[in-house]
Amino acid sequence: MGSNMSVQFNIEAIGCDALLIKFTGASNQRVMPIIAALQQALINQQAKTGIIDIVPSYQTILLHFHLSKTSYTELAPYLSTIIKPILSTGLEIEKTSETLITIPACYHQSLAIDIHAVAQQHQLSHQDVVELHSAKIYTCYTIGFMPGFGYLGDLDTKLHTPRLKTPRSTVSAGSIAIADNQTAIYPQDSPGGWHIIGKTPSSMLACSEDGLMQSRLYVGCQVQFQPISLDEYQQRLTAIENDL
Repeated sequence: MGSNMSVQFNIEAIGCDALLIKFTGASNQRVMPIIAALQQALINQQAKTGIIDIVPSYQTILLHFHLSKTSYTELAPYLSTIIKPILSTGLEIEKTSETLITIPACYHQSLAIDIHAVAQQHQLSHQDVVELHSAKIYTCYTIGFMPGFGYLGDLDTKLHTPRLKTPRSTVSAGSIAIADNQTAIYPQDSPGGWHIIGKTPSSMLACSEDGLMQSRLYVGCQVQFQPISLDEYQQRLTAIENDL
């Protein structure tokens, strides 16, 4: 396994109590395991470093810290000593059963309000879109926009579609959507400008032991969509509603 030494990084101050670690020189797919490893290392050291918030994204990690405990000039050199060994290890994304989350997806026209337009734009059939979208194993690169909204990549190039010119005022929870080279699931009703190509009966939010809602998806996890019929979608949705 080769190293990631061709990947470069820089650390820059963002205001007085935050800094940004930015990686360059490699694809999102190659940088993601580096970010996941660094995130875990920072979580393990969080109590003694003064870091209060860790926000990973495609090729960056944003850190907020307590000014009373540390500063940019203290934290930046320390971070370099953590990052350099990670870059030398040649990490790769592991697609294992432990990290794979399977999401049931119904691509029926009644739920997939944009699937016909997407298929037409790319000169594909409805079934082509279903097969291309569900065949991939996606990586969750970041959680953003709202709690539980995981940005999943990388979408098959045959499905790359620009965002809607005019976002919808409401997209219903569970909607599966695509935009550019990404796909995502709306965890709750919200405005949205992505193309809706399906819907899942599963919730993207779960209640933790302390009673707080948390995302089912997390940075670095793998996601694959499992096509289901409209009947199965309705049966699963009814079963979930009966359990509430």
